[in-house]
Amino acid sequence: AIPVWTVQWLTGAADLLARWKIYLFGTLIPTIYLSSADALAISQGIWSINPARTLGIKIGILPFEEALFFLVTNSFIVGLVILTHGPV
Repeated sequence: AIPVWTVQWLTGAADLLARWKIYLFGTLIPTIYLSSADALAISQGIWSINPARTLGIKIGILPFEEALFFLVTNSFIVGLVILTHGPV
C-alpha cells in the first residue's frame, strides 16, 4: 500500500491538501461505516476472523487489521477521485 499512497502524495500533494476536508471526511465516514458493519457481522456470527492470523489488537470487537484495511482502501479511492478531477 505504501508505494501507491506515496505516488498519490508525491504527484498530487497540493491538490490533496487543498481538498483536505473532502479527503478527511471522504475517508473517515466510509471507514467508520464499513468497520461498524464488519464488527456487527462478526458479533452476529455471520463471519469470523481467525485470531491466530491477527496482531491481537482490537478496536472493540474488530481486529485492527480490518479497520486499517478499510482506512487505507478508502484513502486510496478518495485520493484518486480528488486527483482525477484536476487542480483546485
